[in-house]
Amino acid sequence: PPPRVAVVFFELLGRGLPLHVLATLGRAVAAIAAASSLAVPAAILMGRSPAADALLGPAAYLLYPVPKIALLPVALLLLGLGNLTRIFIVALVLFFPILITVRDAVKSLDAGYFLSIRSLGARPRHVLRFLLMPALLRPLFTALRIGIGTALAVLFFAETFFTRYGLGYLIIDSWMRIAYDQMFAGILAMSVLGLAL
Repeated sequence: PPPRVAVVFFELLGRGLPLHVLATLGRAVAAIAAASSLAVPAAILMGRSPAADALLGPAAYLLYPVPKIALLPVALLLLGLGNLTRIFIVALVLFFPILITVRDAVKSLDAGYFLSIRSLGARPRHVLRFLLMPALLRPLFTALRIGIGTALAVLFFAETFFTRYGLGYLIIDSWMRIAYDQMFAGILAMSVLGLAL
């Protein structure tokens, strides 16, 4: 029952739950940072250069619908059993929504904005700092907000293999030990983490 889950949740706060939360949070934040730092520059390039969009756009649309969790065995073979594999898979899940959303936002910017800022003597770095980045924050955060739910689901699955820390491990381990109160406490922690992110 929910009251029992609440009690166990607070009991687990003193018995290892923070380690599991921090492990999952660290992987998620690293994946968000990696996906954003790669997707945003690529999206700006595709949005501002028709040639780059013609070259990279079809590949992005071809790879976007592929379930990224299907690549987990390949990632485990190529990157090993550590955190890098989990971060890579989650970053891959986030990369394409960010790329497509930000690219479309760049394309939709009125050309008059670019003419205005250049007429004031702006260099490319000024265009990036004062025009592109402020205009792209909203679509970037929208893509992240939508993608993080899927990313956490993939991370949950990835944390059930070859690890001893993470909310995915805690939930599955509790389920296998028939400790359903701890399992639901882990699910509650995952929900709170998802809400916070």
